[in-house]
Amino acid sequence: MKFLLLLYGDEAAEEALPVVERRRIIEGHEEFSDKLSDDGVHTYGEALDQSASARTVREDGLVTEGPFAEAREQIGGFYVIECADIERALEYAEQVPQSPGLSVEVRPLLSI
Repeated sequence: MKFLLLLYGDEAAEEALPVVERRRIIEGHEEFSDKLSDDGVHTYGEALDQSASARTVREDGLVTEGPFAEAREQIGGFYVIECADIERALEYAEQVPQSPGLSVEVRPLLSI
């Protein structure tokens, strides 16, 4: 079964970190990606650009700058993993490298 791990965090707090600390977070994600690959569950993952670079297209075709909703936490990246069940996906979510304000939403992907 495939699962989406959506990584939310505090962009401003992360930007305020010293460069060395931000680099440590990136290296942590590189190591985590390697672990997912070694475990045979990694499908895909990426970091996202700042939320200010987002554009939202509304149902009426109106395009607005920024994310869908203003929030203290922003989506900063994601992983798609494939494992037996949601309990195993949650175990991987608990291992995502820490960053300011991190929370990880785990959602099953539908097979269409």
